Parts: sequence; C-alpha cells; structure tokens
Amino acid sequence: MHSEKVPYIQEIGEREFEKAVLEQSRRVPVVVDFMASWCAPCRQLGPVLERLAHEYGGRFVLVKVDIDQNPYLAMSLAVEVVPTVMAFKDGHLVGRFHGALSEEQVRHFLDGLVPSAWQTELAQVRELLGHDARAALARLDALRQSRPDDENLAALRAVALAELGRWSEALEEARRVTEGSDYYQEAANVLARATFREEAEQAGGLAMCQAQVQAHPDDAQAHYRLGICLAAAGRFAEALESLLRAGELQPSLAHGPVRETMVRIFNLVGPDSELANTYRSRLAALLY
Repeated sequence: MHSEKVPYIQEIGEREFEKAVLEQSRRVPVVVDFMASWCAPCRQLGPVLERLAHEYGGRFVLVKVDIDQNPYLAMSLAVEVVPTVMAFKDGHLVGRFHGALSEEQVRHFLDGLVPSAWQTELAQVRELLGHDARAALARLDALRQSRPDDENLAALRAVALAELGRWSEALEEARRVTEGSDYYQEAANVLARATFREEAEQAGGLAMCQAQVQAHPDDAQAHYRLGICLAAAGRFAEALESLLRAGELQPSLAHGPVRETMVRIFNLVGPDSELANTYRSRLAALLY
C-alpha cells in the first residue's frame, strides 16, 4: 500500500520511530497505522485513514508501519493483530483501536485527538501575538464576525489590546472570559497586569519609585514599591530582584506582600518558566 507523498502521510521503519512518532508528536498528534500487505481489513482501513489525513490537512500526521518489515517494533508495542492504530501526543501513547472501523468511528477517534479547525486558527493567532499584536488583532476582529461570543477569542483579543496599550478595551474583553476557556490564563494575566498598573500609579510611577530607592537604599517599602512599578512595566526579572531585596530588609514583608506579589509575577511569566523557577527557589530560601 503506497501513500501519496504529502508531509502528513509517512511510511517509516523501526529506526525512524522515535523521531517520526515520539518527537513529532510533541508538535502535532501522530496516528500510527500498523498494517500488513496481506491483511484484508488493513486494505479497508488504510484508504479511510489516508482520506481523513487529507481532509484534516495536517492537523495530525498519519504514520504507516508494515509489521512484516518491522517485527521488533510491532513486538515492542504489543501489536498482536492488524490493523492496529495508535495515537501519540507529547511523546506518549494516548489512544488505540484494532480492526477496520467505519469512517464515522475513525472520525470520532480523531476528533478526540486533533484540535478543531477553529482551535488551530486561534492557536496560530496566539503565536502571531508574540511578535505582531496589531496583525493578530486584525485577524481576531475578522474571526469575531462568525463567532461574536467566543470566550477564547475574547481572551486573545484582551492580550492583543493590552499589548497595543488599549487597556480599557482589553479589560472589557478579559472580564468576559470564564475558567472554562482554553485561554483563561491569558485573560487572567491581562487582569493581573492591569492591577500592577493601578498599583504602580498609586506608588507614584516608575521614575519616582527608582528615585526613592536611590535616596533610601535600606527602605524595604521603597524596594517593594519599585518591584510593583517594574512589574507594571513588564520588567519582571528586575521586579523580582527588587521584591527579594524588600524581603531581605524586612522579613515580615517577605512572608506577606512580597511572597504574594512574586507569585503573581510567576503566573504572568509562566509558573514553569526558568525565571519563575529561579526566583521561586530564591524566595523559598528567604522564607525558610
């Protein structure tokens, strides 16, 4: 059985499995069809899988493995009958089925694995947001014509508007987003950034906070206020450094406002980011 040469339909051997399946599944779901040329059900299922691979247009990759040519791979994955289909995401096996299912059944299996076209579109806009907020907002505005009440779209619009300094509109969008949204954290981050901005204004702004620290280098409250102002400006590493200094100068501050504010920043930069992990360890050392 030969597949049309397209990037999302591949035929591999044992040596390519790790790269073609495990590594590739960290970027896109991979569906592996274990088949054999002599297998009648395989000849029924194969065209269905290939047709759906074309229809889904790269939202998953179909990898075909001939068990006669790759017996050790089949054995290592406990493939006892053909056809056997396995699905991989993020380097892990997440589903399987045996036999020549109907197209409707296969589609149901894929829909539980593969993001929808709408989800894919929003993910592409999310990536665009990282380097061109204006273009991302234009795409989101166009998408809103078809789904005006979509919370995921509202969350991404909130991010784009915040990046462009249109804060009142950003807050209006962010407040529409509930915890059920795939992009709830992005909306929550917009609200958190807005809170930092309000607190920075109350503290007198970045220039004044910097001047106060220069004038009073041993004033814990001055360092704390500077941390707030730096966070509002998006200078998170400097903000965390200033907050730690405030905690060192006044331990009671460390166990309350300093810790709480640093946790807010960890959520903004990503709880598992290198910056968050580094300063989380330093905060723990300060507290304990």
